Amino acid sequence: MTKPKRHSSANATIPYEMLLRLANEKQNPLQKLPDFTKDCLHKNILTVDGDKTLSLNISCHQWRDLSEEVRNWMVDLTENNMKQLYEQSAWGWNRKSKQSELRHDDARHLLVHSTESNQPIAFVHFRFEKGYVSEATLYCYELQVEEQYRHQGIGKCLMGILMELAAQYRMKKVLLTVLKQNTEAMRFYTEGLKFIIDTHSPSKFGDNADYEILSKRIDPQTKK
Repeated sequence: MTKPKRHSSANATIPYEMLLRLANEKQNPLQKLPDFTKDCLHKNILTVDGDKTLSLNISCHQWRDLSEEVRNWMVDLTENNMKQLYEQSAWGWNRKSKQSELRHDDARHLLVHSTESNQPIAFVHFRFEKGYVSEATLYCYELQVEEQYRHQGIGKCLMGILMELAAQYRMKKVLLTVLKQNTEAMRFYTEGLKFIIDTHSPSKFGDNADYEILSKRIDPQTKK
């Protein structure tokens, strides 16, 4: 999901900049996670209990390291899942713009592959970056899952990994943007994962925009 432009702040401080620099220097942020993470990740294998138990490979990449086939799959999946919703919003759908967003220098991608077919079935695009105020945050830009793998706990597990990453790298919160008409996603984040409407979301300023900015503050002690 495209991140809205943030308001500038004059209160930038060195600590948050250092945290972001250290996080972004890591080629593979997953290496900092403990072997067992959020009850579903063990040594880069996701075990998800939905209708059936799934064992899935997970890896972290930057755009430059991905094959053209995987790059096209990521854009195609996003288009298949989101194009109609985008076209119903003020944003509209632009494939080239989405691809540009995915290949940003700071973009990291969690890729999930089926261990049976070795085909990609889900991905997360996230970045460690400055929030809407001068603080270090993890922003989730995309969480996309192939249709036949939805409602099996994969998305919840992946978001748990993002929150663990945010805690390990001392980010203040996890942020994301959801279109209001995407009611299923809104329920998933607010009811299932306890995200709240962020203080910098347009609705907090009386703006009737067609999206909300959601956030979840990270407690470094509980890592939740």
